Amino acid sequence: MKLLKTLVILFVWLFAANVIAQSLASFKGSWQAVYQDSKGRDRSADMTFDDKGGSWRDVADPSKKNRGACHREFPLLVKIDAQGDIGIVVDPSDNIQGCGDHEMVLRRVDENNLAGVLKDGRPIKLTRKQ
Repeated sequence: MKLLKTLVILFVWLFAANVIAQSLASFKGSWQAVYQDSKGRDRSADMTFDDKGGSWRDVADPSKKNRGACHREFPLLVKIDAQGDIGIVVDPSDNIQGCGDHEMVLRRVDENNLAGVLKDGRPIKLTRKQ
């Protein structure tokens, strides 16, 4: 009985991992995120999704000479739930003090667009780069 229970749990875990991997595969590639920062300024970020999650890079304001250490690539963690919601967490502050973290929940609008909200409720949109 214990062996059967273990096999069922293993099967469910493998099935869920496969579904998430297949779901993440449909997002592979480069995306542009558009959102407003906490001060209401328009911001954008370059995002890439791959087999292991992906990366996030804030796009610096071109008018500023000092773009800072926060404008480099940081890994992102992707979680897709059973309803198809995509949870993304980016924690630059784990590596560089003073860099802002990002946490968001997105939904697929169509093949090339995702929309959702940041942790504090600000809207964010992602568009697949061609």
